[in-house]
This record gives sequence, structure tokens and C-alpha cells, in this order.
Amino acid sequence: MQGGDPSSSGGDYSLTISGGTVVVNADGDGLDSNGTATITGGTVVVNGPTNSGNGALDVDGTFEISGGVLLAAGSSGMAVAPSTDSEQGWIAASLTSSVDVGSVVQVVGADGDVVAAVEASKPFDSLVYSSVGITTGDTYSITVGGTASGDSVGGLTASGDATGSAEDSTVVAGEAPAGGMGGGMGGGGNAGPGGGTPPSDQ
Repeated sequence: MQGGDPSSSGGDYSLTISGGTVVVNADGDGLDSNGTATITGGTVVVNGPTNSGNGALDVDGTFEISGGVLLAAGSSGMAVAPSTDSEQGWIAASLTSSVDVGSVVQVVGADGDVVAAVEASKPFDSLVYSSVGITTGDTYSITVGGTASGDSVGGLTASGDATGSAEDSTVVAGEAPAGGMGGGMGGGGNAGPGGGTPPSDQ
């Protein structure tokens, strides 16, 4: 994952989301800023792109997240993670293979509780998720299968059941995956209750 580079502020532009609900269905770059980006609240869901020449998140400068819910599911070729000094925790995962439309992908804590569940509306192999339910430094499993439940916002649901799912990978919150996926400057965060974080304003 690239981006969130503290040495590059991009242009003199900024994108700030502080509330509400934003759902992006992307063929090119999803959430895109030629400068910095900040999320302090609300729910942001980005689905796509599927081609490796673009990314669900594309931020030239720092990308700070201090509240709200962020889910970005797309291709891994140009993926971006939030900055590592963000106040809220986040995870960034590169899946071992692309998941099919209709597949359920879950973020599962070490205690076995589902923190987030998403039903794929497009194939994806890169996942970024942030909410109060993510604690920096903790390890999370990314599983494929199981079921999603609750109200859906762009495929992101309030909870899920990982029974019958298969682990794809494990990630440490606040760290971008190894193998050429460098994070930005990213984030803290507080532990949330088990059973998932609903896709609503924080």
C-alpha cells in the first residue's frame, strides 16, 4: 500500500469528511485527493476499482482518520493506507486472492468476535477498515465465508458470523502489509465492543 507519504503534501488541496454517509462505486480511483485527506466522522464505503491501475483510496499527502467508519475494498495495485499517526485504529490487508461478488469477508478479533463484515459487490483483493472497534497493535484475522447480518451500507454490515469461514490472512492494526504495501503515518484507536461496529456515525 502506498500513499499517506508525510514527505509529500501533494497539491494545496484537502478532502474532509466529518459526518453523514458516503458510498462510492468506483471504476477509477475511489476516494481521491491530490493533497491531504481527513475523516473525523460518518460512514465511508468505497467499492472498487477492480483494475490494478487505480485504488479505492488515493491520497497524495497525509491521510488522517480520527473517527467514523471507513471501508475501502478494491484492487491492490495502487492501494493506500491511512497515516500511522492517525488517532483511530485501522487495518489494511492484501488478500491472497481476489474474492468473488457475493462473497463475505470478515475482520475478526483475537477473541473471535466479528468486528466488520462486508459482502462483496465487486471482486476485490485489498481491504482497508477503520472504526472504534480497531485497536492499534492488535492482531486481526481476515476470513472469507460465513454470513453477514444487520443493515447494509454499501455491503458493510453491522455484524456477522464467521462460522464456516476460512482464514485468508492476519494483520496488525496500524501496519500496512509487507511486500511493497507501505502505509502512511497511521493510527491509534480504542477498543470497541465485541460483535462488530455498526455502519453509522461515530
